[in-house]
Amino acid sequence: MRGTLHSFSLVHRASTKAFVADVPYYVGLIDMNEGFRIMTNIQPTGDREIKIGAPVQIIFEKRGSATVLPQAKIATETED
Repeated sequence: MRGTLHSFSLVHRASTKAFVADVPYYVGLIDMNEGFRIMTNIQPTGDREIKIGAPVQIIFEKRGSATVLPQAKIATETED
């Protein structure tokens, strides 16, 4: 699943105890190529800049024994 970063924010205070270890982290609004918008975390990208309009790929991260969360990562134009 791919999309485009519409907007983002850097979170300095976790909204729940589940995210305390992740602070600071980015949350973004992603315009999906399928025509809908989601809000999800943006994973650290190393050398890829988090900026509005950046292409993103959605991956799914397992947290705990029963929770799977969508996560965005900044992608290259050719990355699947």
